[in-house]
Formats: sequence, C-alpha cells, structure tokens
Amino acid sequence: MSEHNRIYYLDWLRILTIVVLFYFHSSHIFSTLNWFIKNDKTNLFFTFYVGFANFWMMPMFFFISGASSRLSYKIRPTEKYVIERFKRLIIPYFLGVIVLTPPINYFHELSIKAYSDSFWNYIPPYIQHIFDLRLVLGGQVKYFSPLIFNVMSAHTWYLGYLFIFSLITIPIFKYLSSNSGMQFINRLITISYKPGMILLYFFPLAISNILLKGLFPRYTDWADFFCWFSIFILGFILFSEKAFENIINKNVIISFCSGSISFIIIGLLLQTDTGERWHRFPDYSAGSFFFWTLWTFTTWSWIVFFTAMGIRFLNFKNKFLEYASEALLPICLLHLTIIVTVSYFVVKWNIGMLAKFMIITNLSLIIILLIYELIVKRIDIIRTVFGMKGKYTD
Repeated sequence: MSEHNRIYYLDWLRILTIVVLFYFHSSHIFSTLNWFIKNDKTNLFFTFYVGFANFWMMPMFFFISGASSRLSYKIRPTEKYVIERFKRLIIPYFLGVIVLTPPINYFHELSIKAYSDSFWNYIPPYIQHIFDLRLVLGGQVKYFSPLIFNVMSAHTWYLGYLFIFSLITIPIFKYLSSNSGMQFINRLITISYKPGMILLYFFPLAISNILLKGLFPRYTDWADFFCWFSIFILGFILFSEKAFENIINKNVIISFCSGSISFIIIGLLLQTDTGERWHRFPDYSAGSFFFWTLWTFTTWSWIVFFTAMGIRFLNFKNKFLEYASEALLPICLLHLTIIVTVSYFVVKWNIGMLAKFMIITNLSLIIILLIYELIVKRIDIIRTVFGMKGKYTD
C-alpha cells in the first residue's frame, strides 16, 4: 500500500490489537479457562480480560484486514493482488505449521504429562498426526472443514483464512468497485447516517451464527468462518468511502453503551447453566438464537467503538508507527511460541502469580524483539518467510 493511500489509524488499531493478543495469550495461563500451559493458581481478573478480548479481538483483525484489502486491491491489478496476498499470508502460514507450532504442542503435552521424550523424537508422530485428517478433524467430522487451518497451526490459522477470504471476495470486490457497486454503497451511506444504524450491520454476522452454530459449534469451524467472512467484507465496504468515517465517529457513544450492556448480559447468562449450554452446545432453540444474536451484536458494537476511537485519536504517523508496522507480522508469528516456551518453565517457580505474569510477558517480549532485530529483520530470505518485503524492495 502506498504512503499516499495509507490510513494511519488502521495501522495503530492493528498494532494495539496485537498488543491485546499478546496479553490475551499471556493472561490465559492464569485464567480459569483451558490453555496450552496453565499455572497452578488462577485469577478472575485474567479470566475477565480473556473473556472480554475474545469478543472482538479476532473479529477486529478480520475487519482491519478487509479494510486493508480494499486499499491494496484499489492500487493493484487482480493478479498482483493475489500474488501479494500469497506472499504475505500463505508463506508465513506454513512457517507457523512447520516451525512455530511444534514447540507449542510439545510443551503443552509435556505440561499435561502426555509426553516425556525429547523434542526431536516428538516431531515424527506430530507430523503424522497433523496430516491424518481423521485426527485433525477430531475423528468424527465427516465433512471438509476450515478447522484444518487451526489444528495444523496453533495461532497462524487466521492467515489461511485471510488468504481464502482474499480469493473468494475478488468478484465481490470487483462488483463493489463498479458503478453499480458504488451506487449500492452510497445507498448504505444514506441509510447509515441515522443514529445507531451502523450497528445494524451486525445482522450478517448474526445470521451466520444462528444458521450454522448448531451444526458447526467448534471454534474456527464453518459458523465462525462465515461470520468472520462477513466482517472482512464489512471492512472493505466501510472503507470504500470517506463518509463512513464520519458515520462511525458519530456512533462512538452508542456503540460503547451497546457493547457494554450486551457484554454484561452475556456475562450474566454465562453464569447460568442454560447460558453455558447455549454457548458450548448451541442449537436451534429461541434461547440459543437470542444468545448468539446478542454475542455478534456485542462483537460488532466493540468493533465500531474501537474504530471510532482510532479515527478520533490515532490518525497520525511517527517513528514508532513506521517501526511497528513493519515488525508487526513477525512479532505476531513469534509471540505464541515464545510465550508458551517461557511460561512452561516460569509457572513452575515458587513465586507469586503477578511476578510470574510480569516475568513471562517481559521476558517473552525481549526474546521476540531480539529474534526480530538480530535475525528476521536482517536476512532477506527470512524476511520473506515472515511475510515481510525484502530489504531492497521498494
């Protein structure tokens, strides 16, 4: 994307979402929820943070990616757009599958005492496992599923999703960029100027969950796939015209209120056996429909709110933004592997929970930045596999 076309607050929002993701994974260690590595004691504050971030964090990635795709697609022919998406997404995805995911699963299995041999002896059965589709899809799934991206890679699965989204949206993007497509977008702008109307854009997300969660309840299965696909397209649409910025900005208060209220309601529902059942075992009852409609409304409200805050306060450039924008994908790729490796050892120490958290987060960040600065950033071939441009690429 050229400097002329860059929207700086999108870069800031992407950076801040990665920061949230980093502490999301670090907090998981001390939350009451299952994760790769667990501390012997947990804390409700960490659980609350993980729960809140879970509503909007990954959807925000897809929303920003849809917006970025709009800007990238606008300045590139289709074939160059596909090539750029392949280099930026698929090559790093397979880096995650081959290099970054095995240590995560290895330390997880060590921590639950499911494995006790060396890392190198762990690799052959691990490879056999991930390429056995019956095991990958849980042994019971009889259909092709996007779950395969998740199971083969602990945290870079979203890159596979983004590449698929980038391909299947090309005809949609072509239409939206045409005269009739722009007429459709202009009609949306006219409707959306009414207060709160932008929040009704959550309907495609809700429909995906209502129709598909009962059949595909697992995380990153088809229900999530189409929900995030809808968010990706909304990102494209809402950054097609400058007018949408004003619309989003005017809805900052209402989106904060709606997101807060709906988040509290879902939190209360999850404290009940019925609400927990709707969450874990969605069906086609009216209660489950209500639960997942409210869930997606919460997600969209927070996306609108954080985007509005970015428009208001983050549309500027500085040296840190330049550095972080280039380093972001490598840091995102490295972070989970390093956090899991460090936390495997630190959780065994006889110190307080807060001290463990601080050591894990700070030590992991130092190691990640050292790897990036000393290796990834300086070698062209490694820059390529981490989804970066070559040092001498304009």
